[in-house]
Amino acid sequence: MVIKQSKEFEVIVHAVFGRLLESFPVPVRLDAAVAGYEVAANEPVECSGLSENAEHKPSNEEFLFASSVRWLAAEGYIRINQEYYTCFDGVTLTEKGLAVLSATPPCLGKAFYA
Repeated sequence: MVIKQSKEFEVIVHAVFGRLLESFPVPVRLDAAVAGYEVAANEPVECSGLSENAEHKPSNEEFLFASSVRWLAAEGYIRINQEYYTCFDGVTLTEKGLAVLSATPPCLGKAFYA
């Protein structure tokens, strides 16, 4: 069996991890634009505080982006403070996320305090 959207998933994960590593430890807002996808509205409805019932139809790319981010969170690679339909607020890397990127700061290791 083959994952049909493997390449798209890899692009999204690479972009998300890159953005989060760049801002670590400061939480950031993420939408599909971080992965190079066009966002259906200039300011996504989900991030503007409007109801999810407002007129905003996410593109297939936005839906795949949101699904990928939710999967990363469910598996413990990232932490999300506020989740909207296709946009996420207060997103940071977890220790597991830092480890997979080989980016764990030395101050989080026992050797640092020896």
